[in-house]
Amino acid sequence: MSTYVVRFITDLLTSSGLQASASAPFGMKMTISAIKKQFPEVKNLDTDTLAQWMDECNAGICSNDGKDESDLEQVEQSRNFVILDVRPEEEAAISMIPSSTRVDPDERDMKELKKIIREKSLSKAPKKPNPWRPILNLKPLNKLYFATKRFRMETLASIIPTLVEGMWAISIDLKDAYLHVPIHPLIRDSWRSEEDQEPIYVVMYCSVGYRSSCLATRLQRSLQKEGKQDSMIVYNLEGSIFKWANENRSLVDPAGEPTEFVHPYNTIFGMLLDSSRRKCAP
Repeated sequence: MSTYVVRFITDLLTSSGLQASASAPFGMKMTISAIKKQFPEVKNLDTDTLAQWMDECNAGICSNDGKDESDLEQVEQSRNFVILDVRPEEEAAISMIPSSTRVDPDERDMKELKKIIREKSLSKAPKKPNPWRPILNLKPLNKLYFATKRFRMETLASIIPTLVEGMWAISIDLKDAYLHVPIHPLIRDSWRSEEDQEPIYVVMYCSVGYRSSCLATRLQRSLQKEGKQDSMIVYNLEGSIFKWANENRSLVDPAGEPTEFVHPYNTIFGMLLDSSRRKCAP
């Protein structure tokens, strides 16, 4: 971190007039303010908004299962977002925000980072036993190349009368049917026009927001250089995983199991995290 931010936060948290437990909310507020001042060009997303986006998916808005036409319109308008965990492996090994993808804080290859984001920018829907499954959004392809035809699904009432003695029937598990349209890697970025591409909302987080703001800055500048700043809307998660955990929001371990612990980063910055949640090793 920059000397200014480290000194500011360290002095704040180690001040003789503040106790760790009592100063955490105030310290977090001042830390967020210092990071915003250090990175004025980076947009910040509050934890309530990210939780709302995730709740919409958990409620099934991103899934077509059992929804009527008006609900499907909501699906088409749903936000395409990707959550990136900008911490090293040892920190992410304790916990992550659900459905997030870890990337290296020191990543300098923006082409590779954008590739990761595009590959992860699949619509998501809840599916047991795993917390999420990807769903390919083929709306742009359908609009460009296919005429819309409405039809009713076959039911037992229409199928049974057609059965005759001696027919065979089989059951097929289509749990991976959402990957039914393969697209060659070399043309994934060019199979639809730029005008038809909806923006990807990229939410980055680390411990308190400094490292994620650094990476967000590099990504934004790369997009601006290419003239594609509208293709990805980049955010830093305000307060990052420390604030998220302090608000008792959901966390998962690498196996996808719920957990309440978070890596404290170090003893100084760990003071911004509730003491009951600090854990340095799996």
